[in-house]
Amino acid sequence: MTAIDQYKMFLTQQVPQMLEGLEADTKPGWGMMTAQHMLEHLAKITKSSIKSYGSPPAEPTEGQQKFKAFVNSGIPFRKNDSKKGKLDDLYYGTFEEAKSAVVEAVNRFFKAFEQNPDLQPYNPIMGALSFEELQSFHHRHFRHHFVQFGLLETADV
Repeated sequence: MTAIDQYKMFLTQQVPQMLEGLEADTKPGWGMMTAQHMLEHLAKITKSSIKSYGSPPAEPTEGQQKFKAFVNSGIPFRKNDSKKGKLDDLYYGTFEEAKSAVVEAVNRFFKAFEQNPDLQPYNPIMGALSFEELQSFHHRHFRHHFVQFGLLETADV
């Protein structure tokens, strides 16, 4: 099984199963997000990764180059233990709706590329990433937050 196959299996099969073990009152191991904030964050990032926000610049920005290098590095996400700042207002009315939104976002992600294998989404922060790069990013991003909320013991594969 290739890494790409493992990413898809994790995101489409294991994520929904693991979400069953997440409760609204689950406390994070670090940071200030609540479980619902984390779910909404994952859903939002997953959905935004398949949109095109205009055309990519002729040359990627320095930030986009750094993001792409990070995605391709395999380096785990850093724990953001900050308790400063303000959390976004919750978008979904219930915790269960937020859980469903994550599963829906993952399914929408894979369906977008199934329907259009040549899809070239562009995001001003992420830049233009391939389907494989986006799968790798989402795999690591989900694992990072699942460790944060005790759904996984380690972000390592």
